[in-house]
Amino acid sequence: MTARIAILLALVTTLGQSESIYFLWGRSQGLARPQWWFVFLLLNAIYIFSFVVMIWCVKRLSQFQAKWASIGLAVVLLIGFAYIYPRFGAPTISGFGDRDDALNLMAQSLIDWNNPYSNLTYLGQLVSPLLGSTILGFPVYVLAGSAAWLNPVIVSAAFLCGLRYLSAQVVLVLGIAMTVNYAMLNDFLLGGDAFTVPLLLALTIFSLLSSRVSESPFVLAPLVLIGGLAGASRTYTVLVVVAVVLFVLARGRTSPKVKAIICMGAITASLTLASLFLSGGPGSWPFTGYVDRGLRIAVSALVPLVMAWLIWVWRRTRRSGTIDVFALTAPLLSFTFIPLVLAPSLLWRSWSYLILGLPIVIKDLDTYFVQKTDFISEDEVKIQ
Repeated sequence: MTARIAILLALVTTLGQSESIYFLWGRSQGLARPQWWFVFLLLNAIYIFSFVVMIWCVKRLSQFQAKWASIGLAVVLLIGFAYIYPRFGAPTISGFGDRDDALNLMAQSLIDWNNPYSNLTYLGQLVSPLLGSTILGFPVYVLAGSAAWLNPVIVSAAFLCGLRYLSAQVVLVLGIAMTVNYAMLNDFLLGGDAFTVPLLLALTIFSLLSSRVSESPFVLAPLVLIGGLAGASRTYTVLVVVAVVLFVLARGRTSPKVKAIICMGAITASLTLASLFLSGGPGSWPFTGYVDRGLRIAVSALVPLVMAWLIWVWRRTRRSGTIDVFALTAPLLSFTFIPLVLAPSLLWRSWSYLILGLPIVIKDLDTYFVQKTDFISEDEVKIQ
């Protein structure tokens, strides 16, 4: 079981770093595509070995030790952000990244009633976030002067929820796995939204699928709003929301949470259409990025096929655990990215799909650590 957990964590970690691998080693060393894949597989093997050792070490910690190690890791991340971001992420002359600059420019455009897609970042790039990410970071921009300060809020919430519902050993393993993902750590410390917002979306979806979360409107309303905004943060997160809406419809259940998920989907759809209109259509930068036209067509052709396959799976499954079913199947959305093996630096976009398998990793870790995790218990995650 340790090897299976390590392989899954290593795959998610390595795919998340595909762009970093390309820019740090591939492009700078002039590697051809087969050589790039060799570097990718070698790094994946190193991660597998490292995670096996790390899980073995964590198992030997007591719950008390693991809890304080998790808290210590969270504190280090927050202190690291507070030190690194103002010095290397926020300045518009460093060239260390402009995702935070894009969000700030778009937020200011909303204040000025200008088209947020008329901006160029300090690196001369067109802005790429959709309106959901802009609105999500808007209050933080107003209060703190930069939307990047949403990142420590998301990471703090992730650790607090983890320690509330999971064993401390599980939280520590997942925290370390996220931290050693260079791309995610880099994006977090420099104020980007490409990894932290999909994490927020995944946590929101799992909350809406779990029966442990109250069906009170005062609880569901914030979750719907946060999920709707996070879903409309990037083009690849939109597909996640489409998938979860189709999932609850295919399962054929009705409840306040099903209605909440549909409302979340409506918010995401509305903001995506608004982003499409303001940015200039499906051929605009937020919807194309660095992906050339041929690959975009291939990916787009696979989307309905993969969705139809998933609906068939969801309707036929006999499993009762709602979170289990979704976590086992939703990561299959990554198959829509098969054409991107020709442009491997873009495979990091699959991270928002792969992270949907988080509950299965948690269940395997929990079994390995011989703990009971009520958060994903099949008896408690049915949508009534």
